[in-house]
Amino acid sequence: MTVYCIGQAKNLNKERLQEYGKHAGAALSKHHGELVSRTVNPFALDGTAGDDLIVILSFPSEENAIAWREDPELSTVHDLRNASGDWTLQLLRN
Repeated sequence: MTVYCIGQAKNLNKERLQEYGKHAGAALSKHHGELVSRTVNPFALDGTAGDDLIVILSFPSEENAIAWREDPELSTVHDLRNASGDWTLQLLRN
């Protein structure tokens, strides 16, 4: 069953984000993940938008999503993402 991961970032470093972007697609593909949507400076319908970037990722299963995040071969890619801003990743579970 498809699961989604929401990534939210604040205090972005654009140069580091660009470097991460060079590797992010291949890292996602390794665990059958896909970028569903990406927005910079989201518009708040309710409350206050406090994030600089929001991404929605999809994976075929929770196991794939967790494997993507915990894959030791991808640790440098995750380090690049974390160096690009203050990130929160949340897995949406049913």
